[in-house]
Amino acid sequence: MKRVIPVSLILLLICVQAGAATFVINGKQVTIPSTVAGGKTYVDPVALCKALGLTITYDTAKKQYVVSTQSQVGAQGTAQMAGDWAEMGKEYSLGKGNPMNFALRSAEFSASRVRIGEEVFFPKGNEKFLVLHYTVHNPQKSEQSASWNTFDFTAVDATNQNREFSQEVGQEANSLPLGSMYLKPAQKVEVYTFIVVPAAGEIPKLIVKRGEGAVLRYDLRGKVKPLAAPFADPSDTTGSTALSEVPVQLGVYCPTGLFDVKVEPASYTSESYADREPKAGSRHLVVNVSFKNQTGEAQYVGWNTFTPKVVTKGGETIAYNENLLNASRDESLRGDVPAGQEIRGRFFFQVRNDDLAAKLLIQEGADRDENRRFAVDLSTIR
Repeated sequence: MKRVIPVSLILLLICVQAGAATFVINGKQVTIPSTVAGGKTYVDPVALCKALGLTITYDTAKKQYVVSTQSQVGAQGTAQMAGDWAEMGKEYSLGKGNPMNFALRSAEFSASRVRIGEEVFFPKGNEKFLVLHYTVHNPQKSEQSASWNTFDFTAVDATNQNREFSQEVGQEANSLPLGSMYLKPAQKVEVYTFIVVPAAGEIPKLIVKRGEGAVLRYDLRGKVKPLAAPFADPSDTTGSTALSEVPVQLGVYCPTGLFDVKVEPASYTSESYADREPKAGSRHLVVNVSFKNQTGEAQYVGWNTFTPKVVTKGGETIAYNENLLNASRDESLRGDVPAGQEIRGRFFFQVRNDDLAAKLLIQEGADRDENRRFAVDLSTIR
């Protein structure tokens, strides 16, 4: 709602209500430029309105200030945005000069991969992705360019830290990158991007802007689709916390990064592998594994592509011996796996005869704390 308030009335209200140049607004002390005349304190109405989050302009012809008691952010041809917070699913206009319309369609948390074109992105063990699905709409009467930087996104986490977006934007229709696309008048495109955020907890706020001018603020609490199983920490009822060690069942694929990995039935044997015989009082645990390339181009698989290790029921951790074997031959497995294709191999570990494997921990890349681990239950193997 807009209200036209004469200058004299504004000053009168300020004189009566303020009485000083220092204000406390929402718990914060704000100093407003002022002057004293006739025993009264007059403050700058523009500065005061700005401090209150209002919009004020001056109509020279009518000699009146025009004060808006609502935010002046809205989409061309749509209603103004009510209050300080934007609504998910509603369209708004952002940017000066030639504004573009924006609508946040949905948001979700993910601890799995996000693919944009040939690029695959996946969060570390102490991270998750805030994935944003939104619409770019050209409201102008001429073509306008839309690209990854048409809008800028900042997530504010639970510790009030700003998390900037990845600057990677994909098209919903085909997952191709949004490079520089020219939108015709009234044309829309649905796209997505992601922000790397902490693995634990909700993300309270999202800020969206386009160049200079007004910004959109979204309260995301309770509005983000929670993490899917098995990534969600069951102790967080909001579904907003991602596990750093994800439980996976035998025979079920897990998205470790560039690959989906499936651990198949394992077995104990006294046979030797890679010229290594089990020591006295020990035997080999042989674990069969399938690796499926989930990227758009060939990916190399070799001994250092994954870092597996076994934790026994007795509490021992058996480190990786840096041997990835062919699924059917006692020789090293290495080579390129075409996009979308699968390759099978084997890991082996030396386990004492008086102990049993409890779980296999596997992660893509080096054995570091920041990489997400997948824990496969081996307790049924005898």
